[in-house]
Amino acid sequence: MLVLAAFAAALAPPGGAVRAATAIPQSPAKLLGQRIMVALPGTTASPGLLYRIRAGQVGGVILFARSISSDQQVRALTGSLQAAARAGGNPRLLIATDQEGGEVKRFTNGPPLSPPLIAASGSTKFAFNEGWQIGRYLRARGINMELAPVVDVPTSSAAFIWREGRAFSFNASVVAKYATSFALGVQAAGAVA
Repeated sequence: MLVLAAFAAALAPPGGAVRAATAIPQSPAKLLGQRIMVALPGTTASPGLLYRIRAGQVGGVILFARSISSDQQVRALTGSLQAAARAGGNPRLLIATDQEGGEVKRFTNGPPLSPPLIAASGSTKFAFNEGWQIGRYLRARGINMELAPVVDVPTSSAAFIWREGRAFSFNASVVAKYATSFALGVQAAGAVA
């Protein structure tokens, strides 16, 4: 039920109330399209992509660093993507990025702490708050899906996931505890973790 609430919140208009979902009859092609997430090669959406979104052939967009130049540009981009979905009578898009912390941060000016630093706090409340801050930061830019937290459990300090500062701990129960708190924070801010 928590995941459904997070999806509902992520698909709600920014700053708006979550409305009860209504069944909209869709063709098999549109149902398939809602399961396709694409990436952008640059900082704007091409006319072809906007057409595919209006036609219901795309249900989500992932933003990598190459698609992000400023907060204002991202808000304009996500607004144009959602406008295309509305124009086609389609559900709101999932717009995702991975703001994991450590070396994987698409927004360099976003909340700065990495998972190892969050776990080192010793506080799941702190982890929740960090997730909430990131979720709120992303939602303010029109992004409603955070492709984090990472729940990998590295086996040694040589593992890339640890060297890049993306894992909470070497201990699975510690990873589960802090990743869960972080994810709940993201979802409390209205984004999907």
